[in-house]
Amino acid sequence: MAFSITGQIKVATLKQRFLKEFGLTLRVYDGRSFADEGQTISQIRKKKGSGDLSVRKSMKVGTLEEKIESEFGIKVQIAGSDDSYLCKNESTLAQAQEEDQKRINKKDKKSKAVKSDSPTTDKENENTVDKTSEVKGGKGDVKIIILGRRITTFSFACLDDKYVEEIKKAVEFTDGLNEENLLHSILNSTIGEDFEDLKSEVDLDKIKENCPTLYKLLNKLEHSNLPESDKIEEFITPYPEPILYMESGHLISITIDGETKVDEQPLGEFLNINESIVLDEIEDEEDLELENSMLVQKAKEFCNEQKETLGLDPEYTTVYKCDNGMMLIEGPLNQPELVKMQKNENQITISGEVRGYVNFYLNDTNFDLDKLTFVRNDNYSEWIASDIVGNYLFYDNKKIKEYDFDQHNIFQLCDYGGSGNESLKFYLEG
Repeated sequence: MAFSITGQIKVATLKQRFLKEFGLTLRVYDGRSFADEGQTISQIRKKKGSGDLSVRKSMKVGTLEEKIESEFGIKVQIAGSDDSYLCKNESTLAQAQEEDQKRINKKDKKSKAVKSDSPTTDKENENTVDKTSEVKGGKGDVKIIILGRRITTFSFACLDDKYVEEIKKAVEFTDGLNEENLLHSILNSTIGEDFEDLKSEVDLDKIKENCPTLYKLLNKLEHSNLPESDKIEEFITPYPEPILYMESGHLISITIDGETKVDEQPLGEFLNINESIVLDEIEDEEDLELENSMLVQKAKEFCNEQKETLGLDPEYTTVYKCDNGMMLIEGPLNQPELVKMQKNENQITISGEVRGYVNFYLNDTNFDLDKLTFVRNDNYSEWIASDIVGNYLFYDNKKIKEYDFDQHNIFQLCDYGGSGNESLKFYLEG
């Protein structure tokens, strides 16, 4: 097969052709984030290549990724057909497709086994509700829905102390992996429910002999029927809660007692950001117009109330005026729990994405958009190339803590030890 990658081809077309030909997913990036599938290659590529690249099933995954980046300046990664894990760089495309089919077959068998062993009762069927349409009865039940094909996430956690020393030792019994690579392989194997790639990279007999605690963990992760989140908590603590990157192009819907008030409106349009005020640059609030003076007071009140939650300092905060009295607050975020975590040398950063929707739930019999605040870290552009409107959602100066996801896919461990530009330190300090 020969790809004719020209400036006119859309990202979506390129991905569709690749999936059809090789049965694998081609992740295409624009900077740190996924490329907009509606954009053409000329809009995202960094340089022009020959315009033609011969791709054969005998080509290795890593080689193809390097060739595409070298020829066209486009960063890509090759993942399984369901886009839930990254293919091994050493595998050929043919081998990767075979391995992917094995994963699918294994999951199908496991799914059938679970269904046959765990019959669903009528009562359980009654309680199985589509979360996209559910709003419980009663006055003031509010659901805010953020929708997007891909909502980027980053999570921070730490490797459990009991595995730290054995991970250091275990690298001696791998095929040239370092600690971060080994942890990435363990996480990837856990998510993909397939440990064959990991077994090909490590000497399990030597790990069993020299790293017994780690060996028991690997055995448990491979053979237990625990949910994915429980497996991850076996060696990563606390469970890595995702930080959302809500983009202006994502959609928002709001329902109150089941009645739709906002129906899939783009976030950028919904907020309609029209003015920014840097709080520390205000010399005399009396010189401000009444509306802006009220906004500044509201922003300062928000910052003061969030010192324990976000570590916001009004002196380094910018407030953006939005429609309907809403605010977008931007500043350096220093959440106390993350600052405390930074002291642990075994920090882990995990990237992922939500596909579909995030539901936020709250209750207010007098719901008012004036009480809605979006908050974003001021270094967000270092993490994602797209413009975002927030990492967190607050209502009446309180973080909305009750939420659920449609589907959250963990992609990869992208930093271990806290020294890289995707580390917790970089998130907190820039």
